[in-house]
Amino acid sequence: MKQTTLWKRTKHLSLLATLLVSGCATTMLMSPEELKKLQPNEGIVIGSVHIKGGKDILGRTKWNLAAKKTDYTGTEYSIQAHREGEEEFFAVRMVAGDYRFYKLYQEGFSTFTSFTNIRFKVESGKTKYLGRLVIEFPTETLTVMTKYKIAIEDTKEQALGNVAKKTGLTVSDVATDLMTSQECITEKSITSILLKKEPLCL
Repeated sequence: MKQTTLWKRTKHLSLLATLLVSGCATTMLMSPEELKKLQPNEGIVIGSVHIKGGKDILGRTKWNLAAKKTDYTGTEYSIQAHREGEEEFFAVRMVAGDYRFYKLYQEGFSTFTSFTNIRFKVESGKTKYLGRLVIEFPTETLTVMTKYKIAIEDTKEQALGNVAKKTGLTVSDVATDLMTSQECITEKSITSILLKKEPLCL
């Protein structure tokens, strides 16, 4: 099994910061009908997210992971996963281009947000397997300075079987092109945190 790992930190945002920015995102688990509407300029990507470890003082387990083109144009996509819950699989058609999972966040009265730089590429007319993205928190209660580990694993056969069962998508030619996680340069000022200012990701 192929695996890459990277350590990241969370940031704590107040309720004010949560209210400053809002928006809607397209789910990354599309129905069979939606997947069949593939346009000439679109491709399909398949993968999964698994979140492990950590404790929340408020008892929350749900996290959201958002993806967008690296030039910030077009649609924003999102997938939800629960700490210590089941692995969440996704299959989604997207306009061809370079993308990245850019934000891991937890909604609520107070919000944890961590900007990420997990990159993948969508190609017209192709179906790709991106890998299993594992986000692992340490066993203690989550705080503003909690570090977590990112791993990208190749579990292609399991993912394709699960997606076929959930969406009815059956494909015979799926290329493996694992997503990659890279570091970002983060500004640590209070202003940048409150305004959800993103780090420089090259």
